[in-house]
Amino acid sequence: MEEINFAHFTGRDPNATAVIEAGGRRCTRGELRAQVNRLSRALRARGLGRDSVLAIISPNVVEYLTAYLAATQIGMHVVPINWHLAPAEVAHILDDSGSRTLIVHERLAPLVKAAVAGMAQPPELLICIGKLEGCISLADFIAGSDASALEDTCVGRMLTYTSATTGTSKGIRLPLENAAAALQRSIGFRIAVGVHPEEGHVHLCASMLYHAAPLEGAIVSLHMGHAVVLVGKWDAEILLQLIQEHRVTTSFMVPTMFVRLLKLPPRVRERYDVRSSLRFVLHSAAPCPVETKRQMIEWWGPILWEGYGAAEGAGTVVDSHEWLKYPGTVGKPIPGSRVRILDDEAKSSAAERAAPSILPATRETASSTAARPRRPVRRIGENSSQPVTSDI
Repeated sequence: MEEINFAHFTGRDPNATAVIEAGGRRCTRGELRAQVNRLSRALRARGLGRDSVLAIISPNVVEYLTAYLAATQIGMHVVPINWHLAPAEVAHILDDSGSRTLIVHERLAPLVKAAVAGMAQPPELLICIGKLEGCISLADFIAGSDASALEDTCVGRMLTYTSATTGTSKGIRLPLENAAAALQRSIGFRIAVGVHPEEGHVHLCASMLYHAAPLEGAIVSLHMGHAVVLVGKWDAEILLQLIQEHRVTTSFMVPTMFVRLLKLPPRVRERYDVRSSLRFVLHSAAPCPVETKRQMIEWWGPILWEGYGAAEGAGTVVDSHEWLKYPGTVGKPIPGSRVRILDDEAKSSAAERAAPSILPATRETASSTAARPRRPVRRIGENSSQPVTSDI
């Protein structure tokens, strides 16, 4: 497959809309690309590049995507951080990931100051979207940097952290060697299910960008020449308004969102036309109640796809038609992946031995959990080019 990316589509139509913020602010492909290139050059001028780590603490704004694209076109690992965490939890993630660069938003100043104060080794470079004491503003940081395309790019990756249901958050560090291939596979998956580059697609980022899957969805959409609409906060009726207003075609959601949408009074739901534009909605992150999903398919049509087990490997996927035949199923392994069902001792379980026909093994995706010195960041699949939830 020919390589597809954001730079390619910017060249085709720099005036096309790239991002729309919740407040209505719009950014074209050309404007976004110029800022991305300036930031990439400014970061390189500070000695940052392949295998360096950059963290972001920010609400959903254009600059979040700018930072992510800039860092990942020069081979950096990007750590999206949940700004609802306690300062000590943020400090742990920053220290554990080895983030020497931190991009923050001025609205989150109290959290940032407290977290940095609690770090064992504070970041060497603090950049602020807006103004914050002790930080260089993003505007000043990129001032004077060239906006032209970089010739020597290197695809980076997201470095995600678990939700720490037991113990502290643990990072999943993916290899850079096959990051470009993983991006193309993520794009290829969408094409395989009928979501093609450009074609007037509009992607709704229905959650905060600090979550891996919504961020991945937004970034892959930009690389496919799709416009991206960012929510400012999650509200069921506002989501329907955005879908209708912007003629949204794709999105990523979680079952909780479906539950809240279905709780809206029928008269409210019937007020918005969502079915005529939506073509593909992927959901994951938690089990979806059978009746909830059935009602969503009846409302939105058979455009729901479900992913399972994609944090550290390619996992499984199922479309609406297959799901209706087998309610509750999470589908079959994504081509090129291998799914294992292990017991508590990490050995083949009775369930796995009883169902070999539904677990085709063509390539194993998850591998080492070896830790970096002093950092329990897990390295996954050094030779794997499989896309995962946290891939770009």
